[in-house]
Amino acid sequence: MELVSSPAARALVELHARAADGEVTVGGRALQFVEGAVVALSPGPGDAPVLDHLERAGLLPGEAAGRVAEGLKQGGDLRALVEGELRAAGASPDAYARGRRACWVDRLVQALEAADAAPTAPATVRPVPTGDLPAEPPEPLVPLLLDALALRAGEHDAGAVGQRPAHRLRWMVEGGAEEARRWALLEEAANGSSLATLLVRHPGAASRIA
Repeated sequence: MELVSSPAARALVELHARAADGEVTVGGRALQFVEGAVVALSPGPGDAPVLDHLERAGLLPGEAAGRVAEGLKQGGDLRALVEGELRAAGASPDAYARGRRACWVDRLVQALEAADAAPTAPATVRPVPTGDLPAEPPEPLVPLLLDALALRAGEHDAGAVGQRPAHRLRWMVEGGAEEARRWALLEEAANGSSLATLLVRHPGAASRIA
């Protein structure tokens, strides 16, 4: 099995490196950026809403999720509604950010799958007026993208890494190499380290390397 880098992922890393502002569509999902960080990631076909992720992960009890759903029907803001429920329950409001991030990782996996299955011309960044961007805390793109790639690799490519003990790791992530090293927990790994050596020291690293 050949390991092939994702063209869609490379295009997103370039947006991060440029500290891009605006909106780009990848695999049927629109990502909005502020200075290269993600502030919105729209759902595509079959993608679950953030509220479902919060409930399934146990971050928001079912009754509270029901009240949030009713509030949304009346035009309420998802983040404000969820954080209000969390405060009322004495829970940490950062559960919303964790649930949103998990939701975005899942959407990004599907976006990359769709984009790489049907390659097109490089996505064009469309300008978005500042007032139209959501007032959400930005999510750093590189760790979000790497989580999505690792989840995808866990299903497809991690085994292929283990079958290549003589191959060597080269850090090629422009505009995010140091973040990638920290994320992969391989900060001490020298450029050119053999996969055999890395996997002995870090047995769970195959999907992160892939």
